[in-house]
Amino acid sequence: IFGQIYLGDLEVSDAAPQGVAGITSGQGLPRLSATVPALQRVDWQQDVISFWQGAAGPWAVNALSKIGVTLAAEPPTVLLDGPLRLVLQLATSQGLYFFKAVASHNHFEPALTAFLASKWPDRVAQPLAVCAQRGWMLTPDCGTVLRHWRDHPSREVLLHDAVARLAELQMDTCG
Repeated sequence: IFGQIYLGDLEVSDAAPQGVAGITSGQGLPRLSATVPALQRVDWQQDVISFWQGAAGPWAVNALSKIGVTLAAEPPTVLLDGPLRLVLQLATSQGLYFFKAVASHNHFEPALTAFLASKWPDRVAQPLAVCAQRGWMLTPDCGTVLRHWRDHPSREVLLHDAVARLAELQMDTCG
């Protein structure tokens, strides 16, 4: 069955993106069964500002308002922009949040992130909002990203810890 992912009490159902065979639920874990379509130009690549103002911004503002957070007057900062994903940093009344949009063949990512966060909240950031159909998620700031540890004096220890925690999560997920 395509588009049925069970995330604890949350059920996400979507129409199948063109070229994708399906997302199924196996042993309680989301599993992707897909033929990956050729990369296509994603709507945000044409004009990030129009994409934000037209659809993504109102969606994020609505999600933030549900928890009493307002978006700052300054425009979002583009952190990553390419054919696979767009990541925007959002300044709000309660600190930073991040909006992520993924290309159609990765639309499973927000739902998978929500599932992993529900099982391992100490290791995966719980998205504030997920739109699986569009491949969007909104997450709070969770600290420094790995690539910024390049010049950190304890880089080796930090990376070792991060990789060990990721390995534990993968082993726990596989049972």
